[in-house]
Amino acid sequence: MPCLLCRHILPTGLRCGAPALTGGAFCYFHCTLHGRHRDLGRAILNSRTVTCLHLPQLEDREAIQAALPTVVAALAAGQLEPKRASALLYGLQLAVTNSETLEP
Repeated sequence: MPCLLCRHILPTGLRCGAPALTGGAFCYFHCTLHGRHRDLGRAILNSRTVTCLHLPQLEDREAIQAALPTVVAALAAGQLEPKRASALLYGLQLAVTNSETLEP
């Protein structure tokens, strides 16, 4: 029986390619990623303050790009203080700069 693959589409437009969890559509990593995004969406809809903002591991430019909407959405919904959002966005900017200098 062939192994089903994760249905997540990466920011590059390519499919993840990791094996999907048994009975699921996504691999372990993307299943938890979608769960965190769902939890953030619920917090925003319920107008609760986000106490813990889950950002992806900032290992490449695509991951950094994926973190931006999380920070911006929390800020736009009033779930994140502007000073904290500013610090997070500055950190993402530094991560982009560092990734550009490290990659050939």
